[in-house]
Amino acid sequence: MFFKWPYLAGAYRLREIMPADIYREYTDVPFEGKTFRAIAKYDEYLTITYGDYMQLPPVEKRVTHHNFKAYRP
Repeated sequence: MFFKWPYLAGAYRLREIMPADIYREYTDVPFEGKTFRAIAKYDEYLTITYGDYMQLPPVEKRVTHHNFKAYRP
């Protein structure tokens, strides 16, 4: 099978193409008592990928994308 360039297999397709400068600088981000390295322009990355990612979707659009149920004893 032949695919035209660019072939993006991810769920967000063209939104996964980022300007290179997003990946040039990194910062330490605290999370639940631990520190992780992250791209310094994480807000720009998340906005390009998800739009207004800080706004919850309406209740009727809040669905899972997993095909299994996890149980905790």
